[in-house]
Amino acid sequence: MTADRDGRDRAAELVALGGAILVGGWLRFHHLGVPSLWWDEIIVPLMSRFPTLTILEWSATREIHPPLYHLFTKLLVWLGGSEALIRGPSALFGTASIALTHLFCARFFSWRAGVLCAALLAVNPLHILISRQGRPYAVVLFLLVCAAWKLLDYARGGRRGQLLALAGCNALAVALHYNAILFMAAQACWMWGRALLPPGRDRAVRALVHTLSLGASFAPVAWFFLLGTFTRRDVVGSNVSFLDVLCRLPRLYQDMILYFDGYVPGLEAPLLGLAVALGLVGLWRGLRENRAAATLLLAMAVVPVVVVVAGRATFLFARYIFLVHVCLLMLQGVGTAWLLRGRALPAAALALAVSVGGGAYCLERYGRHFYEPDSYNWFGPGGNYAQVADVLDPWMVPGRVFFFESEGLRQSLRWGHTRSLAASRWDAQSIVPEDSRVELGFVTSGTPAHLAQDEAGLVRRFGEPSRIDRPFGMTVYTWTVARNPVHRTDGRPVSFLFEPEPIHFVRDVYRADHVQLDPLWRGAVIPTANDQPGIIEFVVENPDNVWYYHVYVELLLANIGQGNTFDAWAVFDDAEVHLLASRGPDSRGLAKFSVFREKPFKRFTLRLRMTCTTRTPNYPGSNLEYVKFKKCLLEFRCPMRKD
Repeated sequence: MTADRDGRDRAAELVALGGAILVGGWLRFHHLGVPSLWWDEIIVPLMSRFPTLTILEWSATREIHPPLYHLFTKLLVWLGGSEALIRGPSALFGTASIALTHLFCARFFSWRAGVLCAALLAVNPLHILISRQGRPYAVVLFLLVCAAWKLLDYARGGRRGQLLALAGCNALAVALHYNAILFMAAQACWMWGRALLPPGRDRAVRALVHTLSLGASFAPVAWFFLLGTFTRRDVVGSNVSFLDVLCRLPRLYQDMILYFDGYVPGLEAPLLGLAVALGLVGLWRGLRENRAAATLLLAMAVVPVVVVVAGRATFLFARYIFLVHVCLLMLQGVGTAWLLRGRALPAAALALAVSVGGGAYCLERYGRHFYEPDSYNWFGPGGNYAQVADVLDPWMVPGRVFFFESEGLRQSLRWGHTRSLAASRWDAQSIVPEDSRVELGFVTSGTPAHLAQDEAGLVRRFGEPSRIDRPFGMTVYTWTVARNPVHRTDGRPVSFLFEPEPIHFVRDVYRADHVQLDPLWRGAVIPTANDQPGIIEFVVENPDNVWYYHVYVELLLANIGQGNTFDAWAVFDDAEVHLLASRGPDSRGLAKFSVFREKPFKRFTLRLRMTCTTRTPNYPGSNLEYVKFKKCLLEFRCPMRKD
C-alpha cells in the first residue's frame, strides 16, 4: 500500500511539474516574434553590428552593461536576426528556470516545495516578460540559481569541480549584467557568516577560496572599471535619501509579484502581507529542513536590497533584481508545502491549479502586453518599430527626404525594416539639382524633439504641413519645399549663410548624398551610414563672368570620432582648393579660410565630404553623430571687375 501511495504521489507531482513547465513554456514562446523589438531590446542588435573590438571599446566608455550579451547577439544577427531568434535565448533559459527552481527545492528541501515554486514562477508576469525580451535578465537569473546550487555543494563538500562550476556560473552572470555583483556579494556574506558563526578552520578556508573565486569571476570585466574611461556620468551617483529608497521597496516587490497590476489601489497591503507571511513560514520551516539552503536564500534576498538602499540607487527596476523574488518564491513554496502538511496530492493539485488558472489569467489579462504586434507600446513610444518601418518604407523614394526625432529612432526603424547592416535605400537619401520641389518628412515618436515644444510650435516654425500621418502611435509631418539650389552674385559684396535648419537646408543645398538631418540641439547634418562618405554641395554662380572676389569661408563642424574624416574644397570653374582635411578626433569646432581668386569665374562650389567609421559607437546604437556639419558662412568680398 505504501509503495502504491508513493507511486501515486510521485505521479501526481510529475503531472503538476509537467503542467507548470508546459504552461510556462507556452507563455514564453507563444508569438515570440510577433511583437516588434522595443527600445531596450533593439539597442542590443544595433550595437552588435559593430566589430568586436569596437564593442569592447564602447563597453569601456559608454555602455552600462558588460559586452558578452552584445557579442553573443552578433551570432544571432549573423544567423538571421529575427525577433524570435534574438529573444529565443531568454525564452529558453526562462523556461529552463522553471525546472531549475523545482530541482533546487527538491534537492535541498522537498519535491512538493519544488513543484509549488515552479508553478508560481511559471505564471509570474514579470518573469514571463523578461523571458520574452532580447535582454540578458532571464539568462542571468538561471546562472545565479545554478551558482547558488553549486555554492551549497561546495560549502558542504569543498571539491574543486564544484568550485570551478560555481566560478564559471558567476563569471558568465557578471559578464552578462553587472547587477550579478549584488548576488555575488550575497554569496560572500553567506560564506563568511557560515565560517564565523560558529568559527571553523575548514569553513574559513573555503570562504577565503570562494572569495578569491569571486575575484577571478569578476576579473574579465573588472578592467572596464579600472580603466577610468567611462564617460556616462548620468547613471552614476544619486542625491536621494535612504528613506526615499526604502519607500520604493514595497512597490518594487509588488512589481515582482504581479507586475502589470502593481498599481491597483488596495492590492498592495494584502498581496505583500500574504507573500511575507508565506515567506516567514517557509523560512522557519526551511531552517528546520536545511539550514544552509534556507540561510543562503535569505542572504540572496536581503543582501542585494541592503546594497541598493546603502547605495541610494534610484535607477532600479524590478527586473534588475528579480532573483530576490525567486529566492523568496522558493521559501514560499517550502512554507506552502508545510501548511499542506506535506501531502502530495493537495500540493500537486494546488500547483496544477496555479499553473493552469494562472496561465489562463495571464493570457486573458496580459495577452495584449505579450502577444500582439504592438504589445510593447505600453512601454512608451517606440515599441512598434517593425510596423512603422513597413509603413515608411514605400515612402523612401527619390524626391522625398526624411529626418527623425533622433538618430536612435532612425536606426531602430531602419533595423525594423532590414534586420541587418546591408545597404538600404534608407541610407541613400539624396537631393539633386534637378529637384525643383522636395517632400520633407519628419518622424517623431512623441514631442517634436528639440524643434518645438508641441505640434503648434512646429507649425509656427516650419509652416503648415502638407500632410500629417500617425502610423502606430508615431507621427510623420510632411512639408513640400520649393528649391533654390543655385545662388548668385551681382557684382557687390554678398554673403550666404547655410544652416542645417531642415526647411532651409533642403531649399538651399545644391546636392546632398548619403546625409541626413539631425534635429537635436541646434541641428546638424550627419552621414546616413558608416564608411559611406556623405556629400554636401553649395553652389554660387557669377552670371556675368566678369567679377572676381576674395572668397571667405567660415565652417562650423564637429569631428570627435576616432578615424572619422571631414574634408572641404573650394571648386572654381577650372581649379579646386583643398581647404580642410580634418581627421578625427579633431578638437576644432570652427574653421576659417580665405581664397583670393585673381580671375573671374562662372561658378563656385563649396563641397563637403564627411565619413564616419565604425570606431567608438555612441549610445544608443550609432556613432554617426560623431562627425557633423553645423553651419557655413560664405562671403564674397572685395569684388573686382575684369577690364
